[in-house]
Amino acid sequence: MVQSLATSSKVFHDFCSTMARDLNAIVVAPSYRLAPEHRLPAAYEDGTEALDWIGKSDDEWIRSHADFSNVFLMGTSAGIEICRFRLRSDSVTDPWIDSTPSIRLVNDRILPPVITHVFWDLCLPVGVDRDHEYSNPTVGGGSENLERIGVVNWKVMVIGGEEDPMVDRQRDFAEVMKKKGIEVTEKFTGGDAHAAQIFDPSKRETLFVSV
Repeated sequence: MVQSLATSSKVFHDFCSTMARDLNAIVVAPSYRLAPEHRLPAAYEDGTEALDWIGKSDDEWIRSHADFSNVFLMGTSAGIEICRFRLRSDSVTDPWIDSTPSIRLVNDRILPPVITHVFWDLCLPVGVDRDHEYSNPTVGGGSENLERIGVVNWKVMVIGGEEDPMVDRQRDFAEVMKKKGIEVTEKFTGGDAHAAQIFDPSKRETLFVSV
């Protein structure tokens, strides 16, 4: 599970604990280097390293309890960016994608677009704009990373809310993946804001059932 919040935050810890309990699963939430001190792709590299460590670990507890044939990779908000580029994600929950929102969502209280633009400017590699593939996965018809997901026949689920300023770009992202031959399931719910499953416990059940 990869998330934009600090893994030590209570709201994120509670979300992961609930998911582990309800799904009877081992939930691993790696930390990663943050921008602007460490611009992308630093976070992607850290996500890859964490996954490699788990796969190669000789830790007795991990080997005794983890089923490596049944792995579900998930990211929420900015965390999905790491899954999308390095971990071949199975679940894309409220993807953090640069977008131009509809007028009704310009003044969104949770995630105003002006803030997301600043965040991207701080974390993208120096010298690139927000039409880079890191922030706009639909540019150029989608990256080679998406083609690799199609080749290995991974299934992807895109989850979003109609009140998320990024919802239009999230739908576009799902369509691009479909054109790449990826089997995509879309679950967009009315009334949900960005990352609603993290902050609203009542929204988690739908997510967990889908998983």
